[in-house]
Amino acid sequence: MAEGLAASKAGEKPLRRLDIVAYTEPGSASSAVASFKDKDAVALLFGGQVADEANAASVRNTLAELAKVNYSGAIFLHLTVFAKKWVEKAATEDKAIAAYLAGKSNVYALAVNVEQGKGMVNQLSFKDGKQSVFRVAFETALNDGFVGLFKRR
Repeated sequence: MAEGLAASKAGEKPLRRLDIVAYTEPGSASSAVASFKDKDAVALLFGGQVADEANAASVRNTLAELAKVNYSGAIFLHLTVFAKKWVEKAATEDKAIAAYLAGKSNVYALAVNVEQGKGMVNQLSFKDGKQSVFRVAFETALNDGFVGLFKRR
């Protein structure tokens, strides 16, 4: 935000670094991907008030569209998307998605180890559609509030 304010003060147009593209219908993935296919990274954030089946379909449709345009940027998976294995499900059901993900080295997922009180960003790999943690790219201690949140689940 400070960068945007400084640019505005200098009479320059601020560089937009984050776009949020929200959609609730799985069939809307094509137009969503068209709007962010040139971005450096995409985060798949599905969950909340929508049924798992609809979220899984949205993940699958989004990945299918990303594969069609051969999106080369990083893909980040929200903890729920990773934990519920919606990406793996999409890849095991769709050979084009599986091939696309197998060729990517920049897919990451948020994860939590409640017992150790740690949050991680895991780099993933996909072989035969199956997701696995290639390495822990980043790890940090979680504060008690976050640990408590995850213990309630």
